[in-house]
Amino acid sequence: MSILEAVILGLVQGLTEFLPVSSSGHLALMRAVFNNPALTESPIVFDVAVHVATLLAIVIYYRREVLRVLRGFLVTFLSVSKRYRPRPGSAGAADRKLFLYVLIASVPTAVIAFPLRHYVDDQLQNPIVVGIMLIITGTILYATRRYRLPGRQFHLMNPLDAAFMGIVQGLAVVPGISRSGSTIGFGVIGGLERKLAARFSFLIAIPAIAGAAALKLPDLFKASSADLVTPTIVGAVVAFFSGFAGLVVLIHLLEQRKLHGFAPYCWLLGVLAIALALVYGV
Repeated sequence: MSILEAVILGLVQGLTEFLPVSSSGHLALMRAVFNNPALTESPIVFDVAVHVATLLAIVIYYRREVLRVLRGFLVTFLSVSKRYRPRPGSAGAADRKLFLYVLIASVPTAVIAFPLRHYVDDQLQNPIVVGIMLIITGTILYATRRYRLPGRQFHLMNPLDAAFMGIVQGLAVVPGISRSGSTIGFGVIGGLERKLAARFSFLIAIPAIAGAAALKLPDLFKASSADLVTPTIVGAVVAFFSGFAGLVVLIHLLEQRKLHGFAPYCWLLGVLAIALALVYGV
């Protein structure tokens, strides 16, 4: 893998991981269009590195919320052991609620995504499937334009909101379904305030991305190579900064109520993917 190839893959991973346009869909289409294996099948060590880099971007951007989740875990542990019980309405109670909601969302994600990932790798990399899923993603994003009310804040969020977003995140393992776009979109459609939907979407992405990277660890050392050190570092750095930039852009567009602006791009890319598959057989 050359430095240029590492930059391209890192940029694609970073931007499309957080912008609501499906990173897996873009990578699947790259595999279908390009014949260069370095641009289509990244080594395990590189793949893990760029995922960790995008994970770090979330943790840094949402560092306060991440600390709240960690405090919530501690409060929950102390509550179960009967050493501490937070007062209703206190910061400790809110942190515990946030931790429990992240946990509630993570369970259906794991239950759906873990068994589905093998089927995805074998059957759902087809450009026609990716194109259809991109069109669905665009439709979800476009639907958010009708929801202009302020939306519910965190204190009005309920376990069903968390569970539903976890289910959607699990289904987003299918290439072409944007994880961020679908979870934020359905959160907004479900009545959550836009920034809350985004914040919760990226908080539940942390265990999901970490879990996906952890599943590849058994193959990491077998696939490692000294020749990949520099490209891997470069790709990870590019993925981190492009991912962080993608987060900033997405939150700004959410504040401007312009999430639906990504819909035409998803529709166009979806139609193009289907057309290329039907006409050229890619």
